[in-house]
Amino acid sequence: VDVIKKQSCYVDSPDFIPQNAKMLMDLVQLASYGPSWWNRSMSTPTSSKSAIMSYLSLVQRFSLLLSVLFYLSIAYELNEWRQVLPRNSPKSSSSRMQRPSPRRGQSMTMEVNGKIYVFGGLATILASDFCEKDDFRTSQGEECEKLLPINELWQFDPVISSWKKIEVYGDQPEGREQHSASVMSDNRILIYGGKTTYYGSNKAYDAFLGDIWLLDVGRITSHIIPGSNMQALPLSLPEGETVYHTTIAKIESSDYVGLGEMCIVNVQVEVSLEHSCTKSISLALFGPVTVTHNTHLPRTRGQRVELFPLGTDSTCKSHLNDTIFSDRADHSILDQFITNPYRDEYRPSSSLSLAFEGAPVNGEWTLEVYDSEVDGRRGSLKDWKLHVDIQPCKDEFTWTKIHGPECEKSIVTADPNGRADHKCIIDANGTSAPLPHTDISSPQPRYAHTAINVNDNVFIMGGFAGRNLQDIWRYNYIENTWH
Repeated sequence: VDVIKKQSCYVDSPDFIPQNAKMLMDLVQLASYGPSWWNRSMSTPTSSKSAIMSYLSLVQRFSLLLSVLFYLSIAYELNEWRQVLPRNSPKSSSSRMQRPSPRRGQSMTMEVNGKIYVFGGLATILASDFCEKDDFRTSQGEECEKLLPINELWQFDPVISSWKKIEVYGDQPEGREQHSASVMSDNRILIYGGKTTYYGSNKAYDAFLGDIWLLDVGRITSHIIPGSNMQALPLSLPEGETVYHTTIAKIESSDYVGLGEMCIVNVQVEVSLEHSCTKSISLALFGPVTVTHNTHLPRTRGQRVELFPLGTDSTCKSHLNDTIFSDRADHSILDQFITNPYRDEYRPSSSLSLAFEGAPVNGEWTLEVYDSEVDGRRGSLKDWKLHVDIQPCKDEFTWTKIHGPECEKSIVTADPNGRADHKCIIDANGTSAPLPHTDISSPQPRYAHTAINVNDNVFIMGGFAGRNLQDIWRYNYIENTWH
């Protein structure tokens, strides 16, 4: 039904039959083994509205068609573009949405825990320091606007569609664009090359970079918090009542000495529950909160996230066998095509990440179980546990410069005869020297190249350095050598 409704939005002509609808007709014929209600010789309807209404009628009459629609919907969803609209961070004290400014030439990489990092690019910035050096366009008094390479670092969480600007202290790469970024086996991000702006005595030049930087995005560790570490399990579920089962997260390890409090990167809830009709059951999670040891209900002590709402099933299903609720699961618990009993991984009805990401992990967590019917069906909570990924609450992002090649920055100028003259910038004062052309043991500084990581060997190919390049180089990350 969903795919037909969506497709109908794109029908501009009454004589147009959506391709998915035509595919659906063929699938119905195949799946229904030629029943009498469908005539294979029947001509294709010319009214998209009547066709869609006919298909909706078929959906209501044939449960088999629902399965066809489900698989068709999956295929349809995988073959479309959607604009991702960022949300405000739930922990932000400001109501203004945080997101990168317009830019080009930035790198974009995803590390192993699913976070996306955007670095650098060419963007319009306020550059009052350069007002006297160049004829920059002035704006708002003494401040100047200019397109310049930047070294901003942003993090995007695709699960909750949220941007976060990362503040890095200490040494860091200079602003650049059209560089490459590769994720290494230790989850650090390797930045190579790019283009920046170099200011000579009386002119600004495009400078080609050949330096290597590593970004440490912080150490993330995984833990399992058993639900039975405070109260015994299994727990009987009284009919028509709500029960609360509490566990305590208290992660202490010598590994975290000096790192401060640990916060949640990702949380999953695993539940095993026996009940012969799960449509009368609801599940919710509270926490994390400071342990209070009082007699108040959990809803007064922490945020409630609904995992499994009442009426999830249209018919009675039995049991949840090691069922995992995770925002990163492919299918929602609300999908109508779920096996009986529940035994897989599903997205909960409310987001765990929006509620708990960035919150301290230690404290009191509570699982709420409600059996809404008094019908003689008794159930029990067999077990539950939390799977958490954590890192220091204070971001520990650091840049490290790797011992670079012979020339890490070069410019192209014109010699007295008007020919291109490649020079290597050898110090912060702008001292230059001829670029070596023999016995080169590392690639020439460049930008707009391509790069790929294969088993901690970063291959780079081509790019531009005053001319188009066609060479291929391999950087061995473990040995810190170029080949």
